[in-house]
Amino acid sequence: MESIKVDSQEYKDRFAARLVEKGYGKEIAWDIMIAWEEATEEGAGVESDPEYDADECFTYWKEHGPTF
Repeated sequence: MESIKVDSQEYKDRFAARLVEKGYGKEIAWDIMIAWEEATEEGAGVESDPEYDADECFTYWKEHGPTF
C-alpha cells in the first residue's frame, strides 16, 4: 500500500480510477469520491492509500447504497 496526501490530485484520481475499475462510470465515481471525502472529513496533509480507501468506500456503498 502506498500512502499519499488525501488532498492531492493524484489521490483523487487514483481513488476515482479504482471505483471505475469496480464498475462505476467516471462521473459517478468522481461524485462518490467527493461524497466519501466529505463524509470522512480527512484533513489536508493526511496520508492514506487511495486504492484501499476506494475499496472501503465501494464496500460501504454496496451495503448502504449511494444517496444521490
